[in-house]
Amino acid sequence: MLFSLLMLTSLQYGSHGIHFEDRYWNTMLSVQTIGYFFAILFFLKNVYDRLKVSINYSEIIYEKSITDPLTGIYNRGFFIEKLRESISEYKNRTLALFIIDIDYFKSINDHFGHGTGDNVIKLIASELTAHIGDRGVAARIGGEEFAVMLPEISEEEARQLAACILEKVRNRPPVSNHDFSQQLTVSLGMYFSHHHHEELSLISRADEALYYAKRNGRDRYASWKEMQNDGQQGATHCVVW
Repeated sequence: MLFSLLMLTSLQYGSHGIHFEDRYWNTMLSVQTIGYFFAILFFLKNVYDRLKVSINYSEIIYEKSITDPLTGIYNRGFFIEKLRESISEYKNRTLALFIIDIDYFKSINDHFGHGTGDNVIKLIASELTAHIGDRGVAARIGGEEFAVMLPEISEEEARQLAACILEKVRNRPPVSNHDFSQQLTVSLGMYFSHHHHEELSLISRADEALYYAKRNGRDRYASWKEMQNDGQQGATHCVVW
């Protein structure tokens, strides 16, 4: 009888031991699985963070490559690229192109220094972006030279906008010190097209109009069409639109 009780007790404890061992290993496997899961999550987050940094860095590099460092507006390379795209996209629609130059800019640098000259360039860039808004693209394409592209605009609207740009700059306080004062003005050449040509041809025609405006007194705009008509063009006033 005693032997039988000992055997039964042994079997009962043995049975409980087997159950305990099973639960132990099942628990260990669960912990290990959770550990693997979190390790994978950590790895994926690390990859994501590195990828995000890489993408952000690429975006910063790209933004720098298309932006003029002094003014913060677009540079010449990006402007020509956008002009080429617009010529293709708006092949049978209107497109206005402005080339704008600060009048007597060398005199500003000579009398007030290059720091003041840089501030004047930034001021003109700010005026252009304020007037253009999201209707077009403005860029600095040279030292004191800017370009503006306006797709799907009427010729009259383009003339009104050109007049507004000239008027806004003209009405600013002059640049001055105790020895010298100079009024800020710009000259503007415009080419308006219904049937687009190669982008450098458009720029060349707007550039011709710019120098026509400079030869005829500065602080004015001239269109390539005006040049072909020997300067016969009705006066256009600034109209905010």
